[in-house]
Amino acid sequence: MLSHPADNTETFFFFDYHEELDELCKQCLSFTLDDDDGDFLSFDPPSTLSTPTVDSTTDKSVDEDLVPSSLLIAKSVQDLPFAKPLKVLFDTGSDISFINTSCLPQGTKPRILNEERHGLTAAGTFSSARLVTLKEILLPEFSRTKCIDQWDFSLFDAPCPFDILLGRNFLRKLKIDPLCSTHTTTWEDVSIPFKPRSFWNDPYNVRTALATQIQESKYEQASVEEVVAKQAHLTTQQQLDLTEILKQYPDLFSGKLGLYPHRQIHLDLIEGAQPVYLHVYSVPHTQLPLFKKELERLCSIGVLESCGASEWGFPTFIIPKKDGRVRWVSDFRALNKLIKRKIYPFPVILDILRRRSGYQFFTKLDLSMQFYCFMLDAESQKYCVIITPFGNFKYLRLPMGVKQSPDIAQEIMEDTLRGIDGVEVYIDDIGIFSND
Repeated sequence: MLSHPADNTETFFFFDYHEELDELCKQCLSFTLDDDDGDFLSFDPPSTLSTPTVDSTTDKSVDEDLVPSSLLIAKSVQDLPFAKPLKVLFDTGSDISFINTSCLPQGTKPRILNEERHGLTAAGTFSSARLVTLKEILLPEFSRTKCIDQWDFSLFDAPCPFDILLGRNFLRKLKIDPLCSTHTTTWEDVSIPFKPRSFWNDPYNVRTALATQIQESKYEQASVEEVVAKQAHLTTQQQLDLTEILKQYPDLFSGKLGLYPHRQIHLDLIEGAQPVYLHVYSVPHTQLPLFKKELERLCSIGVLESCGASEWGFPTFIIPKKDGRVRWVSDFRALNKLIKRKIYPFPVILDILRRRSGYQFFTKLDLSMQFYCFMLDAESQKYCVIITPFGNFKYLRLPMGVKQSPDIAQEIMEDTLRGIDGVEVYIDDIGIFSND
């Protein structure tokens, strides 16, 4: 543990990583969105570094009003529990640090000073004779292993897009350096990018910054015996029959990515569509090794391929799935505005249940990595290029996040399974209804 001297109660210590810090980040996640259910039809990727521009070959939004901001979480304020993510502005214009009264927990009792403190901030000029002390402070975008023991903040009460304004007293002490020349904020050996003012209003951005302990993806061969053993509602003979059937098709349960052999997918663009190349999304320092590992995995199984320079390019990021494993998300919203969608009808779940009433057994099969089973043609591959910190990569397979993908998957699945009694399909979910 390293200790640094500071004035009054403004002290900080760097602790090695421990479970309490991890738990603090998990508690803060309760203030953000619940886990998504994995339904890519309803998933809206976060509006991270820029608003996509669809009528240009370059990202005109790079010169937006980007500001040095991040998240801060603290275990307590005035010794009251305070596991809440706070939006932070690194404010070099103010010589002291402020916290907005609107974000304090109910019952907070500030300390009263004999004279007011004054600060010229990005949100205006404030004077305050009230202080609160935050303890066990983390800046999770930079590190989950460095804990600032405590710091005093003056109170301000005014409309502001940020909860905390970290002034020069804080920045000097911790040696945090916002650099307008590079649009980055650096703390020791870690740099994070400036962001639009509204960046932290998106719950997914908050979630990504806090949930840094994402696990790597896991696709492995399923054990037929283990699957059958969990079907406790079946008789012994029924379990034996099910085992015999499943063992006839080992390739279906290998955990490896398959390929639909009868068609390559073509994406039609609207008339007059022009190439779009956007700005790369910054990957949090703590997630970079996992990001690279998942990128390499997708290349190794034939989903992605390095492509060098490109007229087209869209950002990519990772978030945790419900089980904590990595979800690879490519932000194709700008491309979707240029795709001429060919609509295929989707079944209505309620209609399926009505016409399938009275069944005795229901079996559900979930297709793993379904969209990736469909090969893109050469022309469509050049549209589906993603920008990463490691260069440009093109999708060889149909990506998730492209608005045509669900229609294509539903159409092919229905064509493949048409004529089989008792079978219903909804994109990557197959339901089998039977009485024996």
